[in-house]
Amino acid sequence: AVCTVYEEKGGPNDVYEIDKNNVLNTTIYEIDFKKGWNLVEKSLLELKDQKRGDELITTRFKERKATIDQIPNNIIWHMKYVANDAYLEIEHLLPKQTPITKEQYKNWMPEKLGNLKRSTYEIGKKLERSSSTDNINLVFEKGAKKIDITVLDCAGSKESAQAYTMILGMTSQEWKDDTDTGYQSATKMDGKPVMTEYNKKEKTSTLTYNSNGRFSINANGSEMDPDELWDYLKLLNLKKLIE
Repeated sequence: AVCTVYEEKGGPNDVYEIDKNNVLNTTIYEIDFKKGWNLVEKSLLELKDQKRGDELITTRFKERKATIDQIPNNIIWHMKYVANDAYLEIEHLLPKQTPITKEQYKNWMPEKLGNLKRSTYEIGKKLERSSSTDNINLVFEKGAKKIDITVLDCAGSKESAQAYTMILGMTSQEWKDDTDTGYQSATKMDGKPVMTEYNKKEKTSTLTYNSNGRFSINANGSEMDPDELWDYLKLLNLKKLIE
């Protein structure tokens, strides 16, 4: 479908008419919605300088909106949800809680995760897309197997609380997208909503999820699929961290 917006011009008896010789904007719709989540890509096809009264301004003259099957590599994830009472309550209460201290992290951090031994750790790591340093990063290894885990405490920070509810929103429904190297999905693992990403060629996995009402966990595993990585992550005793 094509939607065209025309300039209006004054007609007899002050009735405005459409001026079909003066196109303001054209949008091409190539939409084919399927059951479940759908991705829609918005593309700018043409800019044009147009007069608006006495001014000359640059407008979005031609655009296209189309459904796509694959997630673009340059996508920036952003979720805007309708006000959800449960989410708003979380965003109200989490910032009021006291964050985990560095000493608490240090006393809690495990030396082993299953048969993997902790090789490095960092408390208060600077994270991408987050200004919060209320976190601990742990790396466990054995041979080619490696797990890199970041536990972000979303308490005491409005920004982190919003990150927590964003993950809730992104995992609120199950979905799966196949990629050239594997897949990305939102699924449930032992009943817990989890974002997954699996690269079959490199045999690497990434899991992102919330836990214990305040933590957001991001874990990257090498030489393992998502199920094996999840089996290791279940060994993290996060409950002990907040006792």
